[in-house]
Amino acid sequence: MLRPPAPEAGAGGTGLGRARGAAPSAPEPDAPDDADPGTTLPTRLGQVDRDGRWTHDAGRAEMNAQVYSRALVSPDVCGDDYADCDGWVDHTLSRAHTSFTATVGVDDTSSASETVTFTVYADDESLITETVRLGETIDLDVDVTDVLRLRLEVEPGDDSVYPVWAEPTLTG
Repeated sequence: MLRPPAPEAGAGGTGLGRARGAAPSAPEPDAPDDADPGTTLPTRLGQVDRDGRWTHDAGRAEMNAQVYSRALVSPDVCGDDYADCDGWVDHTLSRAHTSFTATVGVDDTSSASETVTFTVYADDESLITETVRLGETIDLDVDVTDVLRLRLEVEPGDDSVYPVWAEPTLTG
């Protein structure tokens, strides 16, 4: 279940942050479901298999002081009772797409001392693995031509790190 954004207490900032341990908020009401014609968000495909606590919700996140209105974010259960937010989710692409792009990082409310590793698999083959920490983002562009199953995996180094796949898009 998604919650509205929680303003950061005493931060004097934009109010777009969230309290530590709270899930990023739902997308803005006027945010489009798909960024451009010919593109699809992975959340439109549905999840066909998963493992771990990280199952990703569609929502809004702030990484490196930039707000992303379309993001795959940590669910409410992550960070509760010191629970790591690790796991993976599979999506069926039906060999209908040619590329997967996203900006990966951690939500700005994450611990500054920990990292998270993001891995993209295509039909059980690792295509790319990147590790980031607070204040870092990495743009991914992965060839998924003729891929049946896409797996998105996160492995945080601690329970106070909230992984984000921002602007995740399938083209083709």
